[in-house]
Amino acid sequence: MKDKDLIRLDKFSDKKDLPFFMRPLLHEKNRDRKKRDPHRHTYHEIIYFKSGEALQNIDDEIINLKTPNTFYLIERGQVHDFIKGKNMQGFLIRFDSELIPFQKTIDNISFLSIIHNISKVNTIILGKEDVSQFEAILNQLHYEYLSPLYSYGRRNTIVFLLLTLLVKLQRKCNEINSDEQNLNQSYEKKMYYKFLELLELNFSSYHECDFYAHELGLSNRKLTEITMFVNGSSSKKIIIDRIIIEAKRLLLYSQISSKEISFILGFESPSYFSRLFKNKTGESPNSYKKNIKSKENAYFEKR
Repeated sequence: MKDKDLIRLDKFSDKKDLPFFMRPLLHEKNRDRKKRDPHRHTYHEIIYFKSGEALQNIDDEIINLKTPNTFYLIERGQVHDFIKGKNMQGFLIRFDSELIPFQKTIDNISFLSIIHNISKVNTIILGKEDVSQFEAILNQLHYEYLSPLYSYGRRNTIVFLLLTLLVKLQRKCNEINSDEQNLNQSYEKKMYYKFLELLELNFSSYHECDFYAHELGLSNRKLTEITMFVNGSSSKKIIIDRIIIEAKRLLLYSQISSKEISFILGFESPSYFSRLFKNKTGESPNSYKKNIKSKENAYFEKR
């Protein structure tokens, strides 16, 4: 994906005092097939879908939005395309990482790690007992966003309300995955999140565990013990999976050839990249692109 396809937050808002944007969902949206605009975000996005139905694409996954009172989370760097929707009610929130304080939560986990965690869950369905409290936060957040630009405490109030929303979404993630509760924000989990943050910065340059273990002050064996304990996967698998995700994005949303993608992702041999991709997906890069595009077209043409 080229730089021109990166969508930045300041495109959407005339409120330039902070990197935050919020609005109600459009009641209806139905973009013509030729006018669709898949893009990569430089910001984080939260969609609260109260009611209606819609269709969106995140990376290579077509997602039907039809379950009421559901949060959908799109992390910075993911490729997103909102295709169509009708009778929609809810909110759209966009914010940059710079809005989030570097400080730790009470459990000594960074707020940015919380964003990463809830984005991996992707979909959080609220129970009836949760709807009113989450909507109260959303309504207050929207009220503050619409307040005069330099109202006293406006920025701090927006940040505090956003952090409240994120922490409560993390709590829901913990309920979805009971294993998270058992970890109790352990040393292993803190190191795991540091590993993920390091990986996000370096996956296209460093494919081996040695680099990440060294940067974290760990042995390769200890790093894999940590990732197995938290995620159930080896550190090597997590590294390769992140590379494959990026390869899929580039295949689907750019005109770059498979050979060029292999170089962008740090492979010296395009043939090795193709073998690795096929081993992980069951398809060659070109076959994968062709098959996903066919499925996407079929979804889009449904009425």
